[in-house]
Amino acid sequence: MICLLLSAIVLLGSPGAGKGTFAQEYKAKHPEVEHFSIGDWIRKEVKEKTPLGLEILEEMKKESFILNGYLLDEAFVQKIVAEKINEYTKQKKTFILDGFPRTLAQAQFLTRNLTEKTDYIYLTIDRNIAKERMLQRISCSACGRIYNMATLPPKVEGECDYCLMPLVKRDTDQEKVIDERMKGFEEITQKVIQFYMKEGKLFILDGSLPPNEIISLFENL
Repeated sequence: MICLLLSAIVLLGSPGAGKGTFAQEYKAKHPEVEHFSIGDWIRKEVKEKTPLGLEILEEMKKESFILNGYLLDEAFVQKIVAEKINEYTKQKKTFILDGFPRTLAQAQFLTRNLTEKTDYIYLTIDRNIAKERMLQRISCSACGRIYNMATLPPKVEGECDYCLMPLVKRDTDQEKVIDERMKGFEEITQKVIQFYMKEGKLFILDGSLPPNEIISLFENL
């Protein structure tokens, strides 16, 4: 059981809605806030070939991984998120949760374990705009900072503005994978959106706006 005493922000939205960009810009404005992206964490574990990363790779090879909209096992992901939340709680840190929940079971898990101090934000965006964002997206191979070659390019091509490490394109930002992830979101994660709407807990914001405008709208709700 998680014992959360501090506030949290849970980010929801389709792939390409701007969750990661919102989180990195919000953290830049509020450095004391931690950002935990389940997707970035998985990519890091896999890249470093940790024991957990190798286990994740085996899960990703299974047919069920694709059939479930590129989702890892429920219990596996919930365990990781619970451990991370408990870590932040012990450190008395407020945090942003990015990329979780993606299923109704995960949403119910959070509802049981997070306090009323949690804000749930849903970034809406047109599917075509989100897809184009991902096709143009690159990120830092070291710190994970996100760039967009059309709207938010780095100062020096191929180099992170902050840590000067090389920029790379995610394997998931290929057109075929994007279409599969979008389909998974529409079939599975939309149920999460409906769940939070019924609970009256959801703040709906326009994900196509510049990040600073979205943050301003959120802080003035």
